[in-house]
Amino acid sequence: MGMYRLKIVTFRGEIIMLKVYDKLWYVKRKEEDLAYMTYYAEDKAFEKRKDTGNSWAHNKEGVVCDNKPLEGFIVGQSVSRYSTSNKLFRVIDPRGFEVEIPTDNLAMLLQSCTITNSVVQEKCVWGREGNNHILLNESSEPYKEALSNMDKLAQDVIKPKDHQVGDLLSTVDGDSYLYLGKIKVTYDVSIYKQQRKVYGGRERVGDPVHTETLKDKTVRLYYCDYCADEDFSKLSCWQYSTDKSSKFVSKKIVSDKVVADVIDYFKNNTADALNHLPSRLKNKLPEEYTQHNGLGSYYADYVGEVAAKVEFLEENT
Repeated sequence: MGMYRLKIVTFRGEIIMLKVYDKLWYVKRKEEDLAYMTYYAEDKAFEKRKDTGNSWAHNKEGVVCDNKPLEGFIVGQSVSRYSTSNKLFRVIDPRGFEVEIPTDNLAMLLQSCTITNSVVQEKCVWGREGNNHILLNESSEPYKEALSNMDKLAQDVIKPKDHQVGDLLSTVDGDSYLYLGKIKVTYDVSIYKQQRKVYGGRERVGDPVHTETLKDKTVRLYYCDYCADEDFSKLSCWQYSTDKSSKFVSKKIVSDKVVADVIDYFKNNTADALNHLPSRLKNKLPEEYTQHNGLGSYYADYVGEVAAKVEFLEENT
């Protein structure tokens, strides 16, 4: 049997990168050993994760610890999620707290190290892949891959201000985005009463109860080349996105013809590519249509329809 290869794939086919951070922060709830754990960093993103953990643990004090290989990890009982059929396994950290791992992780451990009476015999360290905690033994290939990924993340990042139209920008995990330029979008919004139907259906009722024109901020437009289809012969509306927060570390230049074809496709299908109002603009609508059970789901009281108008801007703006 070959070595188990640990990868988690998103619904868009993008591979989520396995990482190992130098420090961890965890907090236990009440007298339980189950912990909320995240990686420690001195930034606002960590403070938000910390607030989430403190809320979950009812404001108990958290602990910062080094994330170095240790002996004595114990595989505990399996647990299930109420809303899904997903199975997870509890792992007892030698420092006295428990964290849940996915079944794929347990399979990897069984194939890459020895487990005797539930005790992992090799030294292990905590990794993270997407939203999952991953236990990695220090001699495994996934652990070496995670260290390599962290080295890549330390590379110089190509900042948004340095993106030029025609750049095919790649992330450390291999996802590629074609930069198409800056755009200014104006949304004509119409809000209708929504009739809720059995089995989750919905339809608008009568004339709009509110109409409004909202101008968005200047955003950057990208096309995700997630299929590695470098000739861009298969275009899809849902692959367009704006203001990517990805860390791009390399780029190559795509021909002017390809860029023109992708932009033309976007212009001809703007209604499908930009058929949702950005959440930052929903706050500009009257509260009676957005608060409580307002816009946004099959069971909401209102449904919104948008028509987007796009203006491409010069890059020096």
